[in-house]
Amino acid sequence: MPPEAAPAPAPSPGLSSLVSPEPAATPGSAAAVPAGSQPPPTGQTPPTPPSRPDYIPEEHWDAETGAPKDTFVKHVAELETAHKELTEKAAAIPKDPAGYKVELPPEVITELAAKYKEVPAVDIKLDPEHPLIGAAQKILHKHKASPEILTEMAREFLDFQVAAKAFDQRFLLDEFAKLGPQATASARYRALTASATAQIGAADAEVLTNEIRSAAGFNVIEKLLLQKANQGVSQPNGHAHETPTPPPAKWEDRLYPDRKV
Repeated sequence: MPPEAAPAPAPSPGLSSLVSPEPAATPGSAAAVPAGSQPPPTGQTPPTPPSRPDYIPEEHWDAETGAPKDTFVKHVAELETAHKELTEKAAAIPKDPAGYKVELPPEVITELAAKYKEVPAVDIKLDPEHPLIGAAQKILHKHKASPEILTEMAREFLDFQVAAKAFDQRFLLDEFAKLGPQATASARYRALTASATAQIGAADAEVLTNEIRSAAGFNVIEKLLLQKANQGVSQPNGHAHETPTPPPAKWEDRLYPDRKV
């Protein structure tokens, strides 16, 4: 029986058996830093972002990056536009109150004439010499206000004046209608004017008739003129009205009729 073969010798591990084991990674070591990134220098902290300058509003500042936001550019442009407008307005301020001019556009008259139909357009006008206009000029100049404000004030003031005229005209129309139909009222007014002219003269008659502003006032004056016209005319009982003695010319004589001088 042949003898058993001897076992083959184990292969040599080669150079791999001489390699030392890889050390464990520790925080901050090169092995703990991901590939492609640069670790901070040993013993230094990351830099702090710059603080916001005072001239940059907080809403336009990025605290994380330490730089202005994109909105800051638009903000600066808006400030430049506002500054330009303020400069132009300041240059337009008159040097004295008289420099504030009332300049109403023509369409204002058209609008007021349509709003207040009782007042003709030719009667809608603003007096630049009105005391209130002068007072407004002084106040606006004192506060360095824009000249455009005077135009707005003048427009409102004219509206008030025209509204007052329209109210007065409506009142007169209502009172005139109380005298009867248009033809009757006109005839009565002409008769009253003629009677007043005959008795007190044209000038005084004009003053009298211009002061009549109500139907009640018209009726009283009409009655008085009629009575005056009938004075001295024979009445049905055969008597005549006596012409009254005119009152004394001096006011002292009217107060003290029995006084002897």
